[in-house]
Amino acid sequence: MIMLYIAAIHSARIPYLVSIMSGAPLMAMIGNAISLYWLRRPDLRPNPLMFRPTVALLMLRRGVMFFGNGIASAMAYDSQLIIIAHLLGPAAVGVYAVVQRLFSILSQLVNYTTLPLWPAFSEALAIKDIAWIRRALNRGLILNTLLISIPAIGFALFGQQIIFRWTHGAIHPSHTLILGFCFWAVLFGLNCPQSMILNAAHVLTFQLLGSLSFGVATVVGMLFLLPRLGLTGASWIMVVAYLTCMVLPMTLYIRFRFLNVLSAEAVVVDLLQSR
Repeated sequence: MIMLYIAAIHSARIPYLVSIMSGAPLMAMIGNAISLYWLRRPDLRPNPLMFRPTVALLMLRRGVMFFGNGIASAMAYDSQLIIIAHLLGPAAVGVYAVVQRLFSILSQLVNYTTLPLWPAFSEALAIKDIAWIRRALNRGLILNTLLISIPAIGFALFGQQIIFRWTHGAIHPSHTLILGFCFWAVLFGLNCPQSMILNAAHVLTFQLLGSLSFGVATVVGMLFLLPRLGLTGASWIMVVAYLTCMVLPMTLYIRFRFLNVLSAEAVVVDLLQSR
């Protein structure tokens, strides 16, 4: 933030801004690696002599699935600006991009609070603690709902004034556009704990299909509906696509299949251990 502020007040060129945005997180990750592998846990430091092709292949397969999810998410979110620029013009891109950037703060907040559930769910799955998984999932949903709803309501009420002051009066988004992003933020918060439990269980194909369908639905919806609805409908197209392709299928899958299968497996394990 400090580097971006300094660059902005000195009217830095785009390459410098991109370098700051990309370089600062990279330096932080390098610092984390040095702290972990050389200071705190040198026993975990990667050793080429311990390389195993079978393990590497397994990690590569899972990594490809996560990479696919990332590509699908990029198609859903980043392509929106390209479509808006093509159909509505550059001025509409500026309005949408500023509102999108404002609400990205909420998505980052959700990621900070939800990512720790991933290793916790992994451990619970390993020991078949299904009761804890259910409690943690429900608590995560409640916490994220409260965490997102409060600022979302604030943005719904005062978002126009915030953006007006933020951009010195240059951007005037409609209330309908902001309200759509508020609903999306709440849905994103609800879906994150569910993604963590599926990540921990390595249920990746199902998530990849959902992400791809969300990306395709968003792109197709904007191509066909944006000329009729205008910029105010762009966020609502994303909301409908995210709800139908991600939130609802994932909720139904976890509640009516995934957790039931885990419970049945836990019962079998208990019976075998009792014998």
